[in-house]
Formats: sequence, C-alpha cells, structure tokens
Amino acid sequence: MQRYLSWDRASALLFVLLAVLVAATFGHYGNGFDAEVQDVYGGQIVSWYATLGADRSALNYIDLYYYGGLFDTLAALANHVSPWPHWATRHLLEAVSGLIGMAGAWRLARRLGGPSAGFAALACLALMPSYYGMMFINPKDIPFAAAMIWAVHFLTILSDDLPKPSWKLVMAFGATVGLALGVRIGAVLLFFYLAIVILAAPGNRLRMILRVAPAVPVAWLVMLLFWPWAQVSPILHPIEAFRHFSAMNGNIGTLFFGQMVGRTYHPAAYLPVYMAVKLPDLVLLLLAAGAVLGLRSGVSRRYLPVLLAGLFPLAYTLATNPMLYDAERHFLFVLPALAVLAGVTAAKVMEMRVRPAFAAIALLLGGWQIAQMADLHPYEYAFFNDLVGGTRNAEGRFETEYWGSSLAEATGDLSHYIALHHMARATPWRVAVCGKPSQMGDETDPAIKATTDWQHADFFVATTRGACDRRLPGHEIAEVRRDGVPFAVVKDLRGGAG
Repeated sequence: MQRYLSWDRASALLFVLLAVLVAATFGHYGNGFDAEVQDVYGGQIVSWYATLGADRSALNYIDLYYYGGLFDTLAALANHVSPWPHWATRHLLEAVSGLIGMAGAWRLARRLGGPSAGFAALACLALMPSYYGMMFINPKDIPFAAAMIWAVHFLTILSDDLPKPSWKLVMAFGATVGLALGVRIGAVLLFFYLAIVILAAPGNRLRMILRVAPAVPVAWLVMLLFWPWAQVSPILHPIEAFRHFSAMNGNIGTLFFGQMVGRTYHPAAYLPVYMAVKLPDLVLLLLAAGAVLGLRSGVSRRYLPVLLAGLFPLAYTLATNPMLYDAERHFLFVLPALAVLAGVTAAKVMEMRVRPAFAAIALLLGGWQIAQMADLHPYEYAFFNDLVGGTRNAEGRFETEYWGSSLAEATGDLSHYIALHHMARATPWRVAVCGKPSQMGDETDPAIKATTDWQHADFFVATTRGACDRRLPGHEIAEVRRDGVPFAVVKDLRGGAG
C-alpha cells in the first residue's frame, strides 16, 4: 500500500510543479496565426447570447462557424474580469486546458495500470513538446485533446461496466463527448469508439445500446451550448460541418524531408513520420516496448478505448491520405492517449527484472528531454527528436516554428533596438508584419505601430516560415533563434539609415 501511495504523491508533486511552471511562464508565449480570429469568434458568440441571437456575426465568420466555440467563449468571458493582459489571459486559460488534459491522462493510466502507470503517463505527456508547447497558444487542438482524453476515460469505465453501466457514468460520458464536440465536430469519433466497444463486449448488444443511448442527446445538448451555428439547425448543421472537414483540402505547402508538399502532392506517410520524429525518445521507446509486450501476451479488452483513441486516427489517416499541414498539430488529440499507453508500458516494465536498467535509461532520457525543451522555450513545439538529429538538423527538412508565435519576441527585440539607439520621435515607427498585428503581443511599444502599407514601412518583422522573411529586402538587425535555427527576423527597411 505504501508503494502505491508514494506514486500518487509523486504524481501530485509533479502536477503541482507543472502548475507552478505554468503560472511562472504563461506570459512568455506569443500568439499563433489563428489567435486573433479565434478571439473574435469568441466575442461574437458572447454577443450572440447577450443580444438573444440578434447579433448573428458568429453564424458566418470566415469558416469558424464550422467549429464549436467552447474555449473561445470562456476566454472571451474571462477577459472581461481578468487582471492580466488580454492575450496573456488566453494563454493562461489554454495552459489550464492542457493541465486538464494531463489530469485526464493520469486518471486513465492509473485506472488501467495502477499509480505508477498514472505517474509515468503524466510525465510522458508533460515531456511531449508538441503538447506542452502548444498548450499555451493553441485554442482549438489542446482543449479538444483535453476533452477527448476525459471522454476516453469515461468510455473505459463504461466498457468495464458493460452490459449495465450506471446512468451517472453514461451521462458523464455524454457530457465529455459534448464538450469535445463543442470544440471540433471530429469528436463524433467517440461514438464510433463506443460502437466498437459494444461489439467487443459479451452479452446482449441491443440492451447495451439502449442503456448507453442517452449519452447521444446529452452530448448533442452540451455541444449546442457553445455553437450558435449548430443551434440554428441542430441536426443538419453539425452534419454539414462533418462533411466539410471530411472533404477539406488544405492545399497548403508544408515541408517534408526537404520538399514542399501539399499543393499538388501529399505523401501518405506525412502524419506517421511527423509523429515519429517529434515524439520524445523515451516515449517512442515505451510505445515500441508496449507493442512488443502486447504482441507477446495479448491485450485485454479494457485497453480497447485507449488503443482506438491513440492509434485509429493515425491508421485512418495513413489509409485515406488527406491533405495535412502544420506537422502533427491537427492530431494533438491522440497524444494524451499515447502517453497513457506509454505510461502503462512503463508500469509493466518496472515490474520486470530490468527495472534498474529501465529506471536509469528513463532518468537519462527524461533529463535530456527537459534540457532540450528548456533550450527551445517558449517554442517547445518546434522540437524534433534524435531520429533526425534534433531541431537543428530538422531545419529546411521539416516545419519547425510553424505557428508564428516568435513574432512577439521579435517585436520586443525591435523595441529594444529603438530604445538602445535613442530613436524616439513624435510619430510611431511603421512596422510591416508578416503575420497579424496581434502576434506582436499584448503591450506593443507605443514607439512602433503595425502598418499594412509595406512599401512605406520603416521596419519589417517576419517569421521564417515559407521564406516570409525574404519578402522585403532590408538590413537585418535582430533574429529570434533556438538551437541554431532562425524562427523570426527583424529588418530595418530605411535604406542606409542607422
């Protein structure tokens, strides 16, 4: 019993450390390319309710009406009372949603493999740079991932309790599915997972279906709370959104082994490769060990929900080859499930005779992972593992800092340059931004101002993605760089002016 309690204490301590880290660093993160439009959408949804539907702007705002607005609505409301700056408030809430996802992974792994598995899953997810780095700046994929893993958690309990799960459990599953649908319609996958779980269970399947059927209307009602466009047509509009995303062709160029793919050609291996080169070495090792152990000893039916959550989206994508971009960003929702699988494997390995060797390897790889993430901060999501030689060697071969959050740091560098050279003047310096003005940060120096008139701009702030930094010639005065890789640049466009 004492051994079990110690693992739970370790998990609690780790979670507290993560929360403290979030509180200390959430202000370090810049905005991604989608932050501004997501913020506007949240405000429109609040206005939809405040005007009792008279303000219909949320029903036709670019393509965001195809998404539920759960996170953006909560963020818009929080910004009315938050003591922090506007964008920092969103980053904090995004990070909290990431912590909620971590708690879900811990809870599920603990149920499947005991307290040691829970701790290992929590540690594995915290060490995933794609999850940790994105959980400060991604208002769609991280909240979606958090809701998904909690739904998988309740589905796992439901699976254990078949053929007659409690009504409370059915409602909990339905509510968490609804929260996931309130972010992205892709959460309908959870109903597919439920169907597979019922088919795999012994007993009268019709009775099981009738027992869990109330989860569907519960999920739909929760979803509608945060999705005005779906409220207008509760059945047809969600179906239309699903069809839209199923047929969506991003047609956005993206790096893959040094070639720009996605416009006319998209490799089927795009997502599996990006997953393989961006997961931490320790997690890859544990997933490989888990596959071997599973093949040798078989897999219990109770693991079916998490296996579906972690592997089915990857297999489906490999089979259908949709157009993808931004590395593995759109599939971050599988990472908590992969962390659970890695955590359960770690718990099993720690019961074997190789436990001392595994502990040493885990500490070594874990420490190395932390060092790499610290070096990349606050752009942890630009991490690449040792399969490709790290982020430094991934430059020019894969997408590194593809989200543009480094523009805030670049803007800060420009402000420092102006102050250092005593360049104060009556009117602000005009800055061309290869991105969106909101990506310059919360408290932009009054000495500078974004302009859409690039031909008459004084300075240029640009991300290096897609050679954006080459769109205007000028003298480079600052560069945001991590692990030897340039993420953003600042140029002086004033000719010979110093």
